Formats: sequence, C-alpha cells, structure tokens
Amino acid sequence: NIQDGKRISLSVKKSTENTLTDAADGDWKGTIVCKGHLELKGKGTLNVYGYTAHGIYAKEYVEMKNCTVNVLAAVKDGINCNQYFLMESGELNISGVADDGVQVSYKDDTERDEEDTGSLTVKGGTITATVTGTCTKGLKAEGDLTISDGTITVTSTGGGAWDSDDAKTKASSCIAADGNILIEGGTLSLTSSGSGGKGINGDGTLTINGGNITVKTTGGMYAYVNGTEYTNYTGNTDNLTSDQKSSPKGIKIDGDVEINGGTIHVTTTGNGAEGIESKSVLTVNDGTIVVYAYDDCLNSSSHMYLKGGDITVVSSGNDGLDSNGNMYISGGTIKAFGTVAPECGIDANEEENYSVIFTGGTLLAVGGGNSVP
Repeated sequence: NIQDGKRISLSVKKSTENTLTDAADGDWKGTIVCKGHLELKGKGTLNVYGYTAHGIYAKEYVEMKNCTVNVLAAVKDGINCNQYFLMESGELNISGVADDGVQVSYKDDTERDEEDTGSLTVKGGTITATVTGTCTKGLKAEGDLTISDGTITVTSTGGGAWDSDDAKTKASSCIAADGNILIEGGTLSLTSSGSGGKGINGDGTLTINGGNITVKTTGGMYAYVNGTEYTNYTGNTDNLTSDQKSSPKGIKIDGDVEINGGTIHVTTTGNGAEGIESKSVLTVNDGTIVVYAYDDCLNSSSHMYLKGGDITVVSSGNDGLDSNGNMYISGGTIKAFGTVAPECGIDANEEENYSVIFTGGTLLAVGGGNSVP
C-alpha cells in the first residue's frame, strides 16, 4: 500500500521469483495499491493474487519494463489504472480474473493533466491475457489504444448481457477502446468464443499501418427479445434494433477504418458474424487481408475505397464485400466470394442509387449476383 502520490519505482530483483497475495473480503483496491505513478521494473518475476479487488491498482499511470508480471487471480481487473498504461518491454501474463485484463480509465475531468488521457500503449514485450467474465475485455482503454511492437495474445470466453440501465446489449472483446486505435506493428493473436464477442472493438477510428493480426471468433449472436436473453440467436433479426443484439465480429469500429499495410487474417462463425466492419468509411491502401466470415467479410456503413493490397474474402452466408455507399475500386488484387442470390461477391447499395466505380486493379467477384460497375 504505497501512499506516496509521486513516481514510484517497484523493482523486481534479477533472477528472483516473488509472490504477493492479499486476503479476501477487504476494503482495499488491490493487492498492490499505489496512490501515485507506478513503474514496474527489474529482471525478476512478480506473481500477484488479488482476492479482494484488482491485482494491481494505481491511481495514476502504470509503466512496465523488463520484468515478468503474472497476475494469476483477481476479483476484479488484473491491472487497473488511471491516466495511462505503457508497456515498453518485459512479459505480462493475466489469468484467473473476473473482470478485464488491463483497464485504463480517465480521472475526473476537473483534475485532468496533459498525460491523463486514458490511453493504453504497447511498444514491445509480451502480453498474454485470458478473460472469462461476462462482457469483459482483455485490454480496455477509455482513451486511445496504440500498438507499435510486441506480441499480444488475448483469449476471451465471456458472453454477452443485457444492460437494463442503458437499454442495450453488451459483449466481450479481446481489445477495446473508447477512443481511436492505431496498430503500427507487432503480432496480435485474438480469439473470442463468447456470445456476441469481438476481436477488436472501437468507438473511434482504426488505422492499421503494419503488424501481423490474426482474429478468430466462434460465438453466436447474443440477443434480447421480448424480455428473453438468447446466447445463440438464429431467428429473424429484421425487427431487432442494433441495441437488442450483439453479433460476433472479428473487427468492429464505429468510425473510419484505414488499412495501409500489415497482414490481417480474420475468421468468424455464428449468426451475424462479420469479418471487418466500419460504421463509417472503410479504406484499404495496402496490406494483405484474408477473411472467412459467416456474414459479410468487409462491410462499411458508408463508402468503401479499395486502392491497393491483396484482398481475399470468402463469405459462407452473405456478401464478400458490402458497401452501403459507393464502392470505389482503383487498385490492388481482390478476390471476393459471396453466396447464392441475392448475396454478392461485391455489393454496393443500389437501392439508394449507389454503385461500384471500377478504375483499376484486378478483380474477381463471384456470388449469386454482383452490383453493376
């Protein structure tokens, strides 16, 4: 219990293994509690068991470098902090937690400092997190989330739930951010098996400039219909609002999605399971994208721009490429496979007078139909 509000260095001595465990039913916030800025360092191993609340809690930021930290049990989050979380190097393993793996929050607006952004940044090292609770997240930032290097493996098995206060369904995610997500590099392996679960879920924008990203979801659709919860809903969804259901998706972003490089492999199953979805504009400038999805493989609520890269998409129940605005294809190599009519290999929203504008690249589109260029 470190009550100093300044910068605190907690060094794990080289070649040692250390274990900290608290008791159950206490009134403290974690096994390790720091009122100030907590910097985890050293080249040893620290094991943490949290039987009252979080494994590690800091009122300010948490930085990690070189050491190995194993959070092996927590009633709440594995690591919970304000301001920001920064992983520079080392190894972080989280399991046996009832809530999120790493949760980064804002402090109160009235005491916000410049660095107090609720961000989560990974510059290197290894993170392995397993979360099992309902609607839990492996890595969760209330601000922006940035990954420039490192190896991140997240497994999420928690299902969805109905939030009666907000009157909407919620679900688990391997990685989630209320702000923008930027992936510059690194290796990400994200697996979600819970009802309505997602690999990457963001309220802002998503920009991918590099890295190797593998996402797999196997859960069904979570739905709340006439007061009844369904964990694998397969009925008609035409009369359900977006708040009444949570579909499993590989990558779901409320803002724009821009892919400029990297290798992305997404596999989804289950009713409504899309591969990569933008609720705004989706742009691919470069990179290698392979998607096998039950529903649409690439979906945009607005226009879709395909300017380069190598794109292979195969849907087992819907469209290969689905744009609810115009679809602009000007470069790259695209192989898009949809299913039987009325589903398409490439589908622009012709009902709203949108179409496919093809000015370059190599395109193979197979389905029950294709939107007219």
